[in-house]
Amino acid sequence: MATPAPRWGARRPDALAGAVTAAGVAAAGLSGALVAMGAAVGLASIVALTYAPLVLMSLGVALALWVPLMFFEGLPGANNVPEAGVLLLTVGWLAMLRTEPRMRAVLRAHRRVLFIMMLFVAWALVTVAWAPEPAHGLALMPSFLNVALIYVIVLTALAGVRQIRLLALFFVLGVAASVMLGLAGGDGALGGALFVEGRLNGGMSDPNDLALAIVAALGLLGGLLASTRSPLARWTMGGVLAVLLLVALNATGSRGGLVAAGVAVLAALWLHRRSRMRVLAFLCLALAIGGVWFLSNPAALQRFTGDEYGGSGRSDLWQLAWREVQDHPIQGVGLGNFAVAAEPYLREPGVLKSVQHIERNQETHNLYLGLLAETGIIGLLLYLVVPLVAVRAAITAGHRFEAAGDDAAASLARGVAVACIGVLAAAFFLPDAADKRLWVLFALGPALLAASTTAGTERTAPTLHGRARRPC
Repeated sequence: MATPAPRWGARRPDALAGAVTAAGVAAAGLSGALVAMGAAVGLASIVALTYAPLVLMSLGVALALWVPLMFFEGLPGANNVPEAGVLLLTVGWLAMLRTEPRMRAVLRAHRRVLFIMMLFVAWALVTVAWAPEPAHGLALMPSFLNVALIYVIVLTALAGVRQIRLLALFFVLGVAASVMLGLAGGDGALGGALFVEGRLNGGMSDPNDLALAIVAALGLLGGLLASTRSPLARWTMGGVLAVLLLVALNATGSRGGLVAAGVAVLAALWLHRRSRMRVLAFLCLALAIGGVWFLSNPAALQRFTGDEYGGSGRSDLWQLAWREVQDHPIQGVGLGNFAVAAEPYLREPGVLKSVQHIERNQETHNLYLGLLAETGIIGLLLYLVVPLVAVRAAITAGHRFEAAGDDAAASLARGVAVACIGVLAAAFFLPDAADKRLWVLFALGPALLAASTTAGTERTAPTLHGRARRPC
């Protein structure tokens, strides 16, 4: 019987150690030269050259360490740091793909959703052909290609539940660190990057994006707590992180974030059936923190109750997008061309209060309506396959883990499903279909499904006598 190919580096450990040592010496010399050129460049080079060997030795761990970078893109000079990490991860992924049969098996198992994802990216590119300003759509294509690559790497690189749990933990800790940076930095810190008009921005580029990340982190946190063995540690970690994230969610001033949090709570009540009392306790905590926050911040309450511009102009943007949909329901107006194509509709009957949003080339602030207007019903349906598959896969994985007796993994899978449902609700108020954080979450569901299949096979592996045995 053919034996599986060993992992990268397993054939020649001495050669691998020598290569890593040589790389370390070369990295030290190169870093010294770069430090002489400039402190910032030198520090960045040291981090990159330290991270590169980890990518080749443990891609799943390197991927988990990369995840927190997504929550600091709004800081000065950090906008392209996650993309640089993706380049290194891609190199490691390609190296592993040659020698890791498991990765190729996962690609085959999920070939349908991967094919539909590629169809969506291809269709988005095709719509540029009839767009009024093709350059706007072409400028967005690298972002879509980037998130498609991230999706594939996350789906295939995570070897088992342990690495998936590690990535989810770093997702939560990354959001928490971004929040703490914003709360501690205060208004005006780091060039005003942490607060925007009194709303918490953290290390991200927009308060609404931070709210989406917080909702996802809260969903994942609920799934992670079951794997914490000590009840004291579970309640301490869960309580501290939950309070921090809930305070930050209110501080973002995001109405969509609060709506998404409510939807996530309903999803948690549905999926975490054995832990409904904990979910209800969390809901009471959230309501108490929200009440205290708005009582002590009248300006924040005014933002929710005294908006005269229809969701900061969203109602006008949505009205214009719907007019585009009515005229171009199948093919859309072209990727990235909502604002350009909306100009003729400004003269149609109807009261518009926030025309300046179109003049500033803003998006629809509704992911689904934006895709429908720009890529038509074809583009929207192709896109929706990816998150719906993610939710279904996570729920199915939860059932499989529960049947196999792995309650911690089952809770993690349901936490991923809750997080995905929460961000899908938040997407009604956010525009970016190429958000890296969304696609990382969407990949976790199929990754868990692949892990649950492997776990189920291991738990029911037949012996030579024909009887099932449990793994050691």
